[in-house]
Amino acid sequence: MKMKGNVMAKLLSVFTAFLISCQPEKVGKEFNQAKAMLLEVSMKADSAGMVQARQRFEKLLENPQAAKNDSLAAWAHYFIAFANWQMAFVTYGNTEGAKKTANDAVTHLQTATKLRANLVDAYVVLRRCYFWQYLLDPKIGMAGWRESATMLQKAKEFAPENPRVIFEEAIDWFYKPPQAGGDRQKGLARFQEAVQRFEQMPKQEAAYENWWHATTYMYLGQAYLGVEKPEEAEKAFKKALALQPNFSMVKNSMLPMTEEMTVPAVRNLDHVAWKQLTADPANDGRNPNWAEAKALSFYYDAPTDTLWFKFDLERLPNPNAFGLNLIVDTDQNQQTGASWWGNNKTFKYDRLVTVWVIKTGPNRYRGSVGIGDTHGIQLGRYTNLFQNNLAFHADAEKKIFLLGFKSAELDNDGRFDLMGEVGSNVGWNDDVPDSSFVTLSLK
Repeated sequence: MKMKGNVMAKLLSVFTAFLISCQPEKVGKEFNQAKAMLLEVSMKADSAGMVQARQRFEKLLENPQAAKNDSLAAWAHYFIAFANWQMAFVTYGNTEGAKKTANDAVTHLQTATKLRANLVDAYVVLRRCYFWQYLLDPKIGMAGWRESATMLQKAKEFAPENPRVIFEEAIDWFYKPPQAGGDRQKGLARFQEAVQRFEQMPKQEAAYENWWHATTYMYLGQAYLGVEKPEEAEKAFKKALALQPNFSMVKNSMLPMTEEMTVPAVRNLDHVAWKQLTADPANDGRNPNWAEAKALSFYYDAPTDTLWFKFDLERLPNPNAFGLNLIVDTDQNQQTGASWWGNNKTFKYDRLVTVWVIKTGPNRYRGSVGIGDTHGIQLGRYTNLFQNNLAFHADAEKKIFLLGFKSAELDNDGRFDLMGEVGSNVGWNDDVPDSSFVTLSLK
């Protein structure tokens, strides 16, 4: 019996040693599976899938083998933050939830860079998360902006030729206002360089590199829209989908913006009785090259059930590439809905009327035109309720936007709260009003 006991003890010892030796392989396998899942579900804007992928990385960190491996632990913290960063997009309408998600991402990325100081990807995503904090939390304000800039500089110090770093530089150049040092042409050139460098990257991390490559093509397409090159934008979006066929934002929102549409001519409204809803201070927009609001008025044509809005503008630099929105709370309940992403972040809406367009000819446009609800917008479908149903006109001489549609397409009882927004075809610039909202009653 003693001999058998010794043999069993030795066998158990050998088996335990075997299990321990297998642990690193199991940990690595689980890490790769969780990463593959996260990359896939983030492209689909699948928030539930992203939560599950994040949980897999969190569980991985509980494994002693992972905890002992600083490099693996750093990457696990990074991908938890990566999941949070992507979830911030699809939960943006829930300001408090998105803020919590961004804050948690920052904590994990700070841990990742402590474990591995040269983890360039962590600085890139940390930069994005600091920017989210800047957008979401007025208390953080410019401190978040400065931290974001610092992280980009840190990434450049470690790897100035890394395509992710070049991509982030391109965003800076392209989207910063000129007075802050922005330059669209330089930004466009950097986007082009980034996609080329991704093509030269080693393919052992093909899924991960393709994720970034496709994302950069999406931003390149947006940049082409911003400089009024819709054909080039279409090519870039299609290249993004060739790399990532399930790229929800490109498939549902970006690529449709390159399709051409005919807009009905707006009838003469010079003599109608406009009723002013609200006014807006001068020169409070963020970009002097984009449209800026001065006042918002409406007129209701009861016989045709057509609701018209007039945006009086301080400036209209480009009547051939512009954007405007009506942000509407149809149930008049500010405890429900999604938070607007412009300056007026306290306003919650459940319908969004969108015109983001490039003019290609008389009454011909490419862009996004229609009405969406919060569910569609969360998925990048800004016109999921009605598409190409709006009449609109930009008048550079009078400095006005006109917008008209059937009121029944927005609301059934003819009473709702709203605010307006104007800007370019690639970004918001000025809210009207800057805080609170106005109530409109058609009855």
